[in-house]
Amino acid sequence: MVDSTGRPAAVGGAPEALPSQALRPGGALTLIAQACLGHRPHTHACAACADACPAGVLTIAAGGPVLADGCLACGRCAAACPTGALAVRGFAASLPPDTAVFECARVPDATRVSGAGAVRCLGGLAVADLLDAAGRAAGPLILIDRSWCAGCPAGGSATHPATAAVAAAATVIVPLGLPAPRIERFPTPPHKARPLRPDADTVNPGRRRLFGGLLRATRADRDGPAHDLRAPLAMPGRRRTLAAAHTLAAAAGRPLPGSLHPMLRLADACRDHRVCAAVCPTRALHSVADGTAATLGFDTDACFACGRCAASCPEHAVTIASGSQWAPEARLVLRRAEIRACDECGDDFTAPTADDTGLCPACRKRISLMRDVLSASATRPRPHSNEGACE
Repeated sequence: MVDSTGRPAAVGGAPEALPSQALRPGGALTLIAQACLGHRPHTHACAACADACPAGVLTIAAGGPVLADGCLACGRCAAACPTGALAVRGFAASLPPDTAVFECARVPDATRVSGAGAVRCLGGLAVADLLDAAGRAAGPLILIDRSWCAGCPAGGSATHPATAAVAAAATVIVPLGLPAPRIERFPTPPHKARPLRPDADTVNPGRRRLFGGLLRATRADRDGPAHDLRAPLAMPGRRRTLAAAHTLAAAAGRPLPGSLHPMLRLADACRDHRVCAAVCPTRALHSVADGTAATLGFDTDACFACGRCAASCPEHAVTIASGSQWAPEARLVLRRAEIRACDECGDDFTAPTADDTGLCPACRKRISLMRDVLSASATRPRPHSNEGACE
């Protein structure tokens, strides 16, 4: 959604409804193509979902994400997606409305903590899910670790899959004076675990990766997206996160923490090429010209720190980091330049206030090069002539 200037509309309200489709017919994993970086022709393609897939059945092809057989609907790809393009149907449909404790669905009902909500995988809880739960519940947000993750048939690891999301949620929750979310360990014998699905505990993940890769290769030539690639990238996940954070801050009577708003700075080396704005997928960085001046603006709500602006800057003058102290609602002006006509070629160009040369960058570079050549020619020693010398 954009406003009349072509910039993204303010984020923080209820997420807008966007069309989604199942990645496989009848499957639970759905994709909003308008929000997927894999559907856009960027030099640095996003593969966060594929990297997070514990079964190795999700990959990024020319037309976006491709899902092979064997998806466990664990939601870890959706939680890792920086824009919220992926979702699992029914992932949190059965959660109690006021739950503050989450368990893995593999935990039997008799073993589960009283009042806990169960999800297919705790690693499938995104930051927005955790902030929503923190806003609904009276107590601290707790995820129960049964010590089964390392040996999970889906492809486990020693690190709990929800660690990063809990840490990110804490940067919002704690500054608001609320109890810090945490992962509590309740070691339980693994033989008590339910299977992920009837055949999941007998399928070798390495074998699934092999055959999944073969299937993906046959589907990499599918049709491209039907949506307009020139439109700003949709961010339903970020909208949900900011909306939940705003609700928490309002209830606590405190300002929204700056941890969710990336900080972007321009160094003096900036030459105002505005390539950074051209490659920004969400138009968080945007260039606006009114005929006499051009401004480079930055919308903190629309930025999810993908890093494309910094990577594309020819002078490496753009730096981006998290933990901004800016007002979250602010739309900042990073640079303002006057639009002038070049004294040499007559073309319009943007010039900083201190620039008094009257030349566009191309003419300035050409004239400087000519002067360097003439200067070098004038100072070069001339060869001595031997004409008329005596034998």
